[in-house]
Amino acid sequence: MKIIPNKIEYIHVELTDKCNAECPICVRRFQGGHLNPIIKQQELNVDFFKLFDDEFLKNVKRWNFCGVKGDCIASTSLLDIIKFLLEKSSSDVALELRTNGGYKSKEWWSNLGKLLKGTNSRVFWAIDGLEDTSHLYRKNVKWKKLWNNLMAYTESGGKSTWCYIPFKHNIHQKEEIQELCKEYGFDFYLQTPHGFNTIVEGNKKYTQAIPVRNTDGEFLYFIEPVESEYEIKYNGKEKSESFPISANTIYNFEEIKGKEYKINCKITNAKEEHFEELYIDSDGAIIPCCFIASRYDYGDNQLKKMIGDRKNIILSEKNSLENILANTYYSKGLGDGITGNLQGEKSYCNTCLGFCGE
Repeated sequence: MKIIPNKIEYIHVELTDKCNAECPICVRRFQGGHLNPIIKQQELNVDFFKLFDDEFLKNVKRWNFCGVKGDCIASTSLLDIIKFLLEKSSSDVALELRTNGGYKSKEWWSNLGKLLKGTNSRVFWAIDGLEDTSHLYRKNVKWKKLWNNLMAYTESGGKSTWCYIPFKHNIHQKEEIQELCKEYGFDFYLQTPHGFNTIVEGNKKYTQAIPVRNTDGEFLYFIEPVESEYEIKYNGKEKSESFPISANTIYNFEEIKGKEYKINCKITNAKEEHFEELYIDSDGAIIPCCFIASRYDYGDNQLKKMIGDRKNIILSEKNSLENILANTYYSKGLGDGITGNLQGEKSYCNTCLGFCGE
């Protein structure tokens, strides 16, 4: 399997790694506290998107501006990028902007609504509750500003989806949120909570509640799941002095070499003949998907060896998309890692197996 430029229909873009929020499960901050050292406070501008040729842009059906480390609305170039992509793409292209909504002015949001009106594009608002609860997970997002931005965008003709993560502290508001969605014409999307780890102490299993911290690492409160198979454990009240790199597990599957597994890669076409998606990081690096991007960020040794120097996969005037995709990793290693043919033995890409393996 290979990545073929004119077969790419979906692109996931990390437009920037900047963000106003301090969400406790986000990789950007440790439990909402200390900033992750991988954050560079960088962003892509409209000139980057001009590096793609017109034929490539016409073939892309969906652009997903969903940050792994940042919020696309924090970009200073977002409106210019949207204008450019709407002009260069096919008329049915869909631009998806995923945001906490607590950034920029009402005027900015009104302009965005006018720009997206009548298109297949929309904003996905991450709002986990109402005025008295949303800030508990979306830490540092102010309700009044968020709501004013949502109204300004809606009144200007923009389409919206309200994305809601249920927790113990907000589950009682689910029906009220759904009624608000009906009133204002929003779609409603119920997201699955993640980040609640199962821990073992002796012969007993527990579900770990998520500690929430301030930016000095001091404990504030816990986020709890709606329900749990196991008793809830409340560890982590001690102050965190820094971002603990140990919190980011580097996969090591040496012990399963020689065994056969099935990897359900989410970026291939239905027949698994070729890849039809790409991920673009906020420094312009072309990476197969966000899972591989996150492990590569943390220095996964296998990926570093397979992909090589990061500068070789950053799109620029001197390094074309075709040149990047001619890299041995993209032309052979990626496919071999999914099918278990790395290094001529039954060996898989650890990241692919960890995230998408059966």
